[in-house]
Amino acid sequence: MAKLDVLKTIEKTRGHVADRYDVYPEDLMRIMEKYVHPYSIASAAFTLGYAQGVKASEAKQKKGMRK
Repeated sequence: MAKLDVLKTIEKTRGHVADRYDVYPEDLMRIMEKYVHPYSIASAAFTLGYAQGVKASEAKQKKGMRK
């Protein structure tokens, strides 16, 4: 399996996230207020992004079923 180039993936994806699934600065500030350790902050942000991705995927599947 090919290793993921994390920074390249981030840069390639920036600007292509639908507004309804994006993470806003106030969301990140809330994460930073709750979690102090940098690893906890990163983990929480990843979890939020994962949840948003699941939501987007489910919405796409529902849209496909209605056709």
